[in-house]
Amino acid sequence: SSLWTERHRGIIQGLPREKASERINEEDLHNLFHNDPDQGEGDWTLSMRSGRAVQSLFSHPPGKYLIFTHGGILNKALHNIFGLKTDNAQGGLYFVLQNTCTIEIEYSLERHQWALLNYRQPKYVKPENQPPPDLYRFVFVRHGESEGNVRREFQGQTDTALTSLGQDQIRRIGTILKKNGYQFDQIIASPQERASLTAEQIAAAFNLNVEYDSRLKEVDNGLLAGTTLEESQDVVPVRHDHHNPYHPVGDTGESWFEHYLRAGEFLDDLMKRPPGTYAVVSHGALLNSFLRSIMGIIPQPSKHPGLFYFKNTGFAELTFSRSANLWTFNALQDPNQTEEHD
Repeated sequence: SSLWTERHRGIIQGLPREKASERINEEDLHNLFHNDPDQGEGDWTLSMRSGRAVQSLFSHPPGKYLIFTHGGILNKALHNIFGLKTDNAQGGLYFVLQNTCTIEIEYSLERHQWALLNYRQPKYVKPENQPPPDLYRFVFVRHGESEGNVRREFQGQTDTALTSLGQDQIRRIGTILKKNGYQFDQIIASPQERASLTAEQIAAAFNLNVEYDSRLKEVDNGLLAGTTLEESQDVVPVRHDHHNPYHPVGDTGESWFEHYLRAGEFLDDLMKRPPGTYAVVSHGALLNSFLRSIMGIIPQPSKHPGLFYFKNTGFAELTFSRSANLWTFNALQDPNQTEEHD
């Protein structure tokens, strides 16, 4: 489909970057609505075309589809899918896509919700030994498997022990992160047991201490805490929070909007620290609120925001450049299905 073709670059198409800069007006390139045909498609034009490409997917019946496309159009498609702002020229978020990078994503017709399941680069690029002085690198890690996960409970801020598989996962994750070339300046974690034990194993691998912050706890599920989905029907038969982000979860917990704000407030404090590499060990819902805060995906009534699927000890890597005012999304991986890198 021509909808999935790469961005048209006008007169600079095919030129090396240094030559291209001699032929274009930088101010026009930073104009969201620039429409000079000699300079190709502007950000807004490309965003609308990528939106049409996403819409075209729904002309097919439900199933599994493999799409081969390009970095520019795919970035805009992901922005449309997750509801991110259109313009990257003045900051925002950019999805790093190496050649043959694979992204697994699904749309639930039941929940009307997108989910990013896996975002894997073909080759792991180790962080630079001397990164730019204004660069923040964050690795967000979910805890190991707990008994509550196995029972599919609304664990929230209640604690359940790690399973034997979970114990094995947390023993491995520090080694995997170290083999991938990370060198952390600090490790910050939720004080809840399943997260703190995970963080301690990572800290041992890097010979660091763990800093705990209660804002990294999982969502307060109120009356739902400790119940399974079946049991929850008797406790809170109507989930008003499904459509109202301001209604307390489990009737007595915190709202999803409060949860989003809690994650965003912690992120604000985190960005007051000096640039460096930070590991943040927390919980699935809280890590989703982190990513939504970074991307500007605000909870809205009657809307299910995109889901970022963290498996147990799964991790996402994002960086932020102060000088460029730009976030980059680099990976979302399940280390339990990923080979360790030498």
